[in-house]
Amino acid sequence: MSAPVTCPNCSSSFDASESIADEDELICPACMHAFVPPMPGEAGVPDALFADLKGPRGESLGTLDRYAVRQLIYAGSLKGREQVKIAGGGWEPIGARPEFAEVFQLIGVDLGSLRISEQQVKGWRKTDAVLANEQREAAERRAAARAAEPVRAPKKAPMKVEDGMKIAGGLIGVMFVIAGGYAAWVYLL
Repeated sequence: MSAPVTCPNCSSSFDASESIADEDELICPACMHAFVPPMPGEAGVPDALFADLKGPRGESLGTLDRYAVRQLIYAGSLKGREQVKIAGGGWEPIGARPEFAEVFQLIGVDLGSLRISEQQVKGWRKTDAVLANEQREAAERRAAARAAEPVRAPKKAPMKVEDGMKIAGGLIGVMFVIAGGYAAWVYLL
């Protein structure tokens, strides 16, 4: 016959023979931790084997042993948005605990997408709509700042050599016309 034994390191349960001597160690098949199991009838189960649960809205779901929590995950009653507190620790997402995260992975729950969606709900990450709204508001602020600036006359570009030559050529041509007109007037007098 075999009795269920819970590993104190990772909280996984497995069957062990009931004819274990007092000093015999067991090795957990999940995490390879060697430990001496408590003998049947031994008083006191360590508090580390129990977990307090809070639902996604903060409601208390009670205190359960880790095996029962894993069974609730397998059954689909826990979705990954719950909080858990192990004895001596603080509240943390249930998926942050390795003994529960592996169960979520086995049943196909994507804990990464759950964390990202929680961050978006809490405002840590911004959705595409929020980013587009912020970009639109920034563009409006820039346009308003430009409208408030005084209008300046455009700067004149420096004169190019070619432009100067055209002007000089035109002036020389005008001078020849004037000189020619003067000469004709003197000749006719």
